[in-house]
Amino acid sequence: MSLKQYPFLTAVLGLFSATCLAGIGLSVWSYVAYSKTRSTLEKQEKQIAEIAGQQIVPTIASVPKPKGTPTPAQIAKYNEDRRKVRRDILGNNLDEAIKNLGDLEKQETDIFKQINGDRQFAPSSDPSPTNFVSGLRQDNTELTKAVQDIGARIYKPAEFGFGFSRYLGNDASTPSAPILPKLSVERQAVKWLVTQLLEAKNGAESPQNSDQNPLILQSVLREPIELTAANRSSRNDEYAPDSTEILRKDGIASGYFFRIVFTARTDVLRRFVKQVRNSGYPLALRSITVSPARIEVLTPPEPPAGALPAATPAPATGLPAGLPTVPSAVGVPVPPPSATAVAAIAIPGGAPPPLPPSDSSPAFPPLAGAAGSPPAAGTAAAPASQPVETLIVDSTPVEYTVSFEYLIPQTAPTPAPATTTSR
Repeated sequence: MSLKQYPFLTAVLGLFSATCLAGIGLSVWSYVAYSKTRSTLEKQEKQIAEIAGQQIVPTIASVPKPKGTPTPAQIAKYNEDRRKVRRDILGNNLDEAIKNLGDLEKQETDIFKQINGDRQFAPSSDPSPTNFVSGLRQDNTELTKAVQDIGARIYKPAEFGFGFSRYLGNDASTPSAPILPKLSVERQAVKWLVTQLLEAKNGAESPQNSDQNPLILQSVLREPIELTAANRSSRNDEYAPDSTEILRKDGIASGYFFRIVFTARTDVLRRFVKQVRNSGYPLALRSITVSPARIEVLTPPEPPAGALPAATPAPATGLPAGLPTVPSAVGVPVPPPSATAVAAIAIPGGAPPPLPPSDSSPAFPPLAGAAGSPPAAGTAAAPASQPVETLIVDSTPVEYTVSFEYLIPQTAPTPAPATTTSR
């Protein structure tokens, strides 16, 4: 049977199909809308439950006003309700302020303990400048001897005052009595820091040979606290830090700045910094600057005239024959500074040692026996295939500049008295 013969029935069936499809689509859309509405309602119910569990602090504006013409009793009640709300608001705010103050005091106490450290350098109560200078001279003698005892040395010892050359030497001045307590703290800090550096020279991994484990103390600088910013001099053992180098702040902590410059192996620096960090003193490490070791610092001072050893044949290191030799800071004999030729030392895998400018120093020939160099006097030319002898060291000494700041809290925090509120 063909539906074309029954057009009315065809129209009815088409309308019925369209109605069913529309109903299905409407049902799907209604379900999606219902799901979204239900999700929104659940979120709102959750928010309402959270708000219901909170304490709503009333405001003065929330006190209902009397309607119509108020009676004196209604006016009195209205004013009393407003006063009660005001007392509640002030009481809640005050309680919160007291809690915040307690939290701040605890933080202040924690910061004070951290700055103050477990140990401090106590200011001296001796008002005598003469005794202070006498103590400086004694410290200078003891530290100089300690440097020599461990096989270290001081660069330019005649100019060394461990930060206090102002009060030592021929042009020495006398400190004023009022500044002595602060100077005594600096004196203790300098002596302690230098002692820690000397103790850090020798460790388990350090070579036993002092020539291969050098420690050359170049300068010890302190902050000249006894001088104002306007009259600070340019002494080589005094240093006035700028605002970017210090941690101190007015009203919180004062401090003294120190700087030590030395040439040594890296393990010496590591032990030194670790000892200071674990000491308990409020010494803040401010900076570490690393520079190549200078040849004039590594070269030991020239012995006095007549004390030089006699000329000897060239040692196994390959230095030119006939030149007197002295120990060097890296453990290989080199000619004294007055010699006209200095041998360059090749270190595999590392940068060559720094050399003076070419316009102010003689030429530096390669090691005798090395490729491209003339043979030593009285020796035959080495075959081209002969291996070149080189010096191998565990660690090359470099120059370190280490800065510290000794912090002193200006006032110890005092807890505020307990405060209660009456409602």
